[in-house]
Amino acid sequence: MNKSMPTPKEMEAIRSYIEIPIVLDVLQSNIKIVEQGFRIPVIFKASLINLQDRASIDLKSIKKFLFNAGIKIIEEQRLKESINIKYLCRGYVREFQMLHGVLQSRIESRISNYLNVDISKIER
Repeated sequence: MNKSMPTPKEMEAIRSYIEIPIVLDVLQSNIKIVEQGFRIPVIFKASLINLQDRASIDLKSIKKFLFNAGIKIIEEQRLKESINIKYLCRGYVREFQMLHGVLQSRIESRISNYLNVDISKIER
């Protein structure tokens, strides 16, 4: 295997590195909504903060894993249709793109996992 290419586990960590900060943004946005319009916002806000804490712990773990694997994110661009990153993998510059449709699906899945919700049972 080409050592300059990330392994599947490392690629999943790179995806997580992109997703988790967005999960944190979504949760922060929802906290503001809860504060403005819920009858008992303290409970819902505390639940969302708990999710933020869990996501932050995951992000710290992902960053440590990438560091130990010799992978460093060197540039991130949030565009209208995608998020593009450049990263250094054991001395070689690589690029990765995640389209917003895929990103939204993965973020929903990640949040549902934090909540222990089976997303396949949700009606849309």
